[in-house]
Amino acid sequence: MPEALTRIPTHAAIIVDGNRRWAKNRGLPASFGHKAGFDRLKEITRYAVGDCGIKVLSLYVFSTENFARDAKEVGYLMDLFANNFRTIAEEMNERDCQVLFSGRREGLQQRVLDAMDYMMDLTKDNKTGIELLPELWFPRRADRCHARHCR
Repeated sequence: MPEALTRIPTHAAIIVDGNRRWAKNRGLPASFGHKAGFDRLKEITRYAVGDCGIKVLSLYVFSTENFARDAKEVGYLMDLFANNFRTIAEEMNERDCQVLFSGRREGLQQRVLDAMDYMMDLTKDNKTGIELLPELWFPRRADRCHARHCR
């Protein structure tokens, strides 16, 4: 097998997209798609944190355009983040991973910011695991530009 197909990158980036379409195609509410996408992202993160060799995992999970969605949907996403970040923080800390959030903080609900700060503070001294870089509130155009330049 060619080496390019067997090498694991040290930095991987994931742009979360299509959760609403996934749910719509199955006749489900958007919230089901968001929950399924979040659960899948947790699985991927657990795999990356394992022994696969990835050192940095960037996750683009909430673009500026997401704020233009229905207030109920945005509220559900904020609930999803706030309710899961603390649990994920404990797991990442146990695995000695450092979590650093990037992106803008303005506009995010205080409970989401508190959960983000908790996660970063809890994991700030961890060094042997991967760096997990979730990005909330980034310009949608930026994800495409970043993806093109990070190949």
